[in-house]
Amino acid sequence: MKMDQVSAVITGGASGLGEATAREIIAAGGQVTILDLQEDRGSKLVNELGDSASFVKLVTSICENTMLNGEVIRLDGAVRMQPK
Repeated sequence: MKMDQVSAVITGGASGLGEATAREIIAAGGQVTILDLQEDRGSKLVNELGDSASFVKLVTSICENTMLNGEVIRLDGAVRMQPK
């Protein structure tokens, strides 16, 4: 399946099924934002996956939730600006 217009937010994306899902979406041409409590694993995975992936450490503070919302909006805007 071609996913060049897909932008996914994956909670628990630094390992297990979330990591596998992120890898599949990237391999099919999509973009992912990985959310996880495991900052070291998430950062390492994003470095491995390249420019189509970003990582946000999952937390519960209002400030960091705002950062997450900004990242989701940024990715959504980037996808919507892609030529069709």
